[in-house]
Amino acid sequence: MEKTFEISTAIYDTEAIIAAIADFSEVAKISFKKDILTISWDSEVEVIEVFREFMNYVLSL
Repeated sequence: MEKTFEISTAIYDTEAIIAAIADFSEVAKISFKKDILTISWDSEVEVIEVFREFMNYVLSL
């Protein structure tokens, strides 16, 4: 399952997003290009949970 999310770099720091991707790389396949975050995982529910945890982590950085 792959899902995309729009994340504005005007609101969120690009460096924090890149750092979070590095930290989450063991959990799920995540990429970020042109304000689009793509997460791949087993199911939609898991992808959404990874996204929520990822964004909480980005905000904490």
